[in-house]
Amino acid sequence: MVLNVMQSDKINHLLVRTVRVNGWRNHRDQNSVREKDRFNRIQYQSVGQNNSVVEVSSKGRNDGVQRGVGGVKTTTFDPQRSAAGRNRGSLPPPRVSEILIPGTNVEYSEKQRTMKTCFILGDSQGRNLKQYLEENTVEKGWSFRSFVSPGANLLSCIDRGLDFWNNQIKNSIECHFVIVAGTIDCAEKVNWKNVDMGIEKLKFITNFSSVTVILTPFRLDCGRLNDNVYKFNRRLKEKLGGLSNLTFIDPYEVIPEITYYRRDGYHLNENAKRILARSVSRTIPQSNSKTVRSNFW
Repeated sequence: MVLNVMQSDKINHLLVRTVRVNGWRNHRDQNSVREKDRFNRIQYQSVGQNNSVVEVSSKGRNDGVQRGVGGVKTTTFDPQRSAAGRNRGSLPPPRVSEILIPGTNVEYSEKQRTMKTCFILGDSQGRNLKQYLEENTVEKGWSFRSFVSPGANLLSCIDRGLDFWNNQIKNSIECHFVIVAGTIDCAEKVNWKNVDMGIEKLKFITNFSSVTVILTPFRLDCGRLNDNVYKFNRRLKEKLGGLSNLTFIDPYEVIPEITYYRRDGYHLNENAKRILARSVSRTIPQSNSKTVRSNFW
């Protein structure tokens, strides 16, 4: 069949248009694949002050997403699923610096594993102690975290604090606990059963960490309760005094003046906490001391 020039030009125009349309479709499909692959790819986002905790969120999947640190979404790590994904080329290779802590929804970077953490755990007497410890601690390599639970007794402080510690900072290679609690225990009628349970929890902490215990300060507002304070502090010393990695600090010996109390007569003021922080900083392990692994459980 013989085509004239006009027909030939029209056919060529249609062919070029077809090629362009098909090429655009191929390009669109490739972009769609890339977007889908990027959408399903594991994305890493740093959270926390020191960028040491890594959030792992798997977008576009429903594989057990739960609430994690700071309210962000985290997901548990499935090695088989990730291995299959890597074989398909849809997931990035695992990073050596990422380590999953069994039983939690948090992954920690290699930087977090090499950190040493001083964890202040206490009732309202522990407020602002963290910042004064940071100012007075000369030993390098320590980070400081605190968990303050106002109105809680010794047992409750330890239980709540250990939950926080176990979920967020237990992967530090070394941990030092500072415990300041007991004011609530020394009320009109002391519940010695709860006190003994709290002491047992304290003793448990010494299995994987060195500990500094700040004894309960005497009260100015209600002198009749000081007998309970004395008995409470004595019980702590009797039950825990033989442990080699536990140190007591008696506020009465460090800050005996009544000017170091707040107006309520039983809370220590900021000057008192600065003095306490200097004493506590001397109990933090030195670099040449024996390292205690903090991921005991």
